[in-house]
Amino acid sequence: MTVLHALVLCLLAVGFIESTALSHQHDSLDPGIAGYTPRAGLNGRFAVAGSTTLQPLLTSLRDQFHRHHPGVMLDVQPAGGITLRDLLSSSMAVNSMGDSRGAAPVLMIASLGPIPWSDLDTFYARRGYPPTTVTIAFKAIGVYVHQDNPVQGVTVDQLEAVYAEIRKRGLAARIDQWGALGGGDGWSTKPVRLYAPESRTVAQGFFSELVLGGSAMIPTVKEEQSPQSLLADLASDTAGLAFDGIGLEVAGVRALPIADKAGQPYVAPTIDLACQGSYPLSRFVYLYVDKPPGESLPPAVKEFLMFTNSREGQAAALAAGFYTLREEHVAGNLSQIDVPGER
Repeated sequence: MTVLHALVLCLLAVGFIESTALSHQHDSLDPGIAGYTPRAGLNGRFAVAGSTTLQPLLTSLRDQFHRHHPGVMLDVQPAGGITLRDLLSSSMAVNSMGDSRGAAPVLMIASLGPIPWSDLDTFYARRGYPPTTVTIAFKAIGVYVHQDNPVQGVTVDQLEAVYAEIRKRGLAARIDQWGALGGGDGWSTKPVRLYAPESRTVAQGFFSELVLGGSAMIPTVKEEQSPQSLLADLASDTAGLAFDGIGLEVAGVRALPIADKAGQPYVAPTIDLACQGSYPLSRFVYLYVDKPPGESLPPAVKEFLMFTNSREGQAAALAAGFYTLREEHVAGNLSQIDVPGER
């Protein structure tokens, strides 16, 4: 057994990986992604900022990176009001590596999905070049119903209208009956009973950020501690609706295809389609860094980016409940990180 396999098995044993025995669509590490070769003698201090949803991922990456580089202090900070524009300030520029004193400079911004164009435009206007963008993982959510439910698919707009206390995506009325979701005869007035993972989970954080726009869920949603218990509830409730990680399968339950809006095609909830970006409830996680064209990043910053795109880095992402990159993603990332002739 390799050290990498032992790490994943250990994290599974203590409950940090969200995938369960229910999942038949297992994500796995792409064998084409190379193992990590640490660079010796690194030190310094810097920070990466990201939303609450991304904290488990960033923390997992930091902890495993620190095992290789104990001299590098990498702080994981909640994003709060920090945006890509903050990379423009002198205190957050890539040449301002910190030390053990004072606050760590924020040299990376993590984002679930692309950062708004307005921030990118501001950055470009000030710097004359775009920020370097590195993908480090992706996340996807499946939506589940009882096998006897006749609904063939739902939109993201409808999901918000079912789950959210405050609707922001465009549907004015709350949906609380299956008839509004296409239930048909015998289902038009049947109430929708809602299930969800616990609020502390990556799955609920992702759903809240992507579907609900940060709005709270209605108080009647029943939260469950594990995918097993959530889908067990659903298997005994013909009127139930639930979400959790993509690819879960259990007798009596099926996953619904998803469209972003009415009139758009439904997309099957598979890991491959999520990785391709066509499944609406999936997003890549990006790290943004200020790297002038042709110039080098500080060694510790560059090394962290290299680590995130190694087999060990992707194992850390999988351990945090996210899905892993494919070889072609890593190749594109490494071409942006490396300056020719460097390592």
